[in-house]
Amino acid sequence: YMEYQMPIIAATDDSTDMGEIIIKNNFGYWSKSGELKDFNDNVQRLLSTYEVRRLGKNAHNYFIQNYTSEISYQIINKYLYNRKLN
Repeated sequence: YMEYQMPIIAATDDSTDMGEIIIKNNFGYWSKSGELKDFNDNVQRLLSTYEVRRLGKNAHNYFIQNYTSEISYQIINKYLYNRKLN
C-alpha cells in the first residue's frame, strides 16, 4: 500500500513498533490488535478526512526511505557484516 501512496490502517500487538512508526511519520492510523472499536474508529476517521492524499504521500516517502529492496539489502549486509566481526 505504501508503495502506491495509500495510507495505512493497522492493528498490531504491543510487541511491534509499527504503530509508533505509522503515527510518528503520519502515514495512517493504528490501533492495538483486538480493539475493534478503535480500529473501526480509525476506518471512519480515514473515510471522513481530507488528508488521505497527504497520508498516502507520507506513506510512500517512508516506504522509499526505509523499505525498498536496496535499503533492505543494505540492512541485511550490515547485519551480516557486524555478525561476522563478532
